[in-house]
Amino acid sequence: MRSANAGRRRYDTGAMKVLWVYITAPDVVTARRLAKRWVGERLIACANIVPRIESVYWWKKKVERGVEAALIVKTTASRWRALQAAVRRDHPYECPCVLAFGPSRGEPAFLAWIASETALRRAPRARARRP
Repeated sequence: MRSANAGRRRYDTGAMKVLWVYITAPDVVTARRLAKRWVGERLIACANIVPRIESVYWWKKKVERGVEAALIVKTTASRWRALQAAVRRDHPYECPCVLAFGPSRGEPAFLAWIASETALRRAPRARARRP
């Protein structure tokens, strides 16, 4: 008997080193602003925003509870350091939650799209003006 996955290709993400990055934000407005900026800078290919999560955590010797938003962003290992720098630059939290995970499998076309959309691009060459 064949398994349900028989015939499906397993994709080794090692070639592209795709990352999922989980980031919390204080609210959905901030999450949207961060996502739009980082997509525009091609640091991430896309972001999923979960508008309301409840968090319980230790902060400054007290247990805190709050409502936040979560971003699940897709990028590549080659853009990881630049994304970290952008989080430090743009995020309002003193100590933002930023966790990266590497998927073990994925749809090849989707993984290739992530790599394509986060690839560094050369700036367009300036055209000479005619007198």
